[in-house]
Amino acid sequence: MRITNNIILHNTSININGNKGNVDTLNNQMTSQKKIQRPSDDPVTAIRALRLRSTLSEIDQYYEKNIPDAESWLSVTETAISSMQDVIKTIRTQCEYGAQDSLTTDNRKTILTQLEKLRDKLYSEGNADYAGRTVFTGYRTNKKLTFTEYEQKTAYEITQNMSYSDLQEHRYYGNDVIVPGNQTDVKDKTKIASPTQAALLTSVIDNSGKVSEYILTCRNMGIQILPPDINEGEAGFSVSGRSIRYALTAIKSGGRCLRW
Repeated sequence: MRITNNIILHNTSININGNKGNVDTLNNQMTSQKKIQRPSDDPVTAIRALRLRSTLSEIDQYYEKNIPDAESWLSVTETAISSMQDVIKTIRTQCEYGAQDSLTTDNRKTILTQLEKLRDKLYSEGNADYAGRTVFTGYRTNKKLTFTEYEQKTAYEITQNMSYSDLQEHRYYGNDVIVPGNQTDVKDKTKIASPTQAALLTSVIDNSGKVSEYILTCRNMGIQILPPDINEGEAGFSVSGRSIRYALTAIKSGGRCLRW
């Protein structure tokens, strides 16, 4: 390839103009102390700069405002709790002193007056606030914790209408609960089988001695042990009406050498 003087001059001109552009960019960065002047100069760097600026702004807010605000809030709360603790101790001391038989009526009246003042002070500490926000009322910081004034004229009107016909009786039973059928069954609850007794028998189904012992206990309580039934029986002991149905897996032919 033949390189002419025009090609050399053209390439040199392009390099000189490129260097001038780079120098101009560096001069602008040095003067403005900014890497980019417009987001179009470097979109990736612009996005990173915006994210960094937002992060720094959040950190500044936490450090300069949120943390001091939380420390002041906790300080007010701690001071109020400490004051209430001292008030409660004083109230207890006054009550113990007032319980003495040697005090006169005037002494007790004086103690009562002091207790009323301590009560008001306790209410006042309960309404402690920071920057107009009450510290002991949860998220309702615009409300007072206690009421120091009696509102005898306040009236409330109930608009809901309800009659005797709106009242209904609901009974909920679960876990195969057996409901007594008469007053005799209510008095003698031991004759009614419960799922707990059936579960207890099932838990010792591999121990023939324990099963025989528990069956004897149930019979002594008046609970009938029904024979196994292929239609109604289950793998374990189960409640059947007011009795307990023998487990199918505990039958001798089913792998268990037990008798019901």
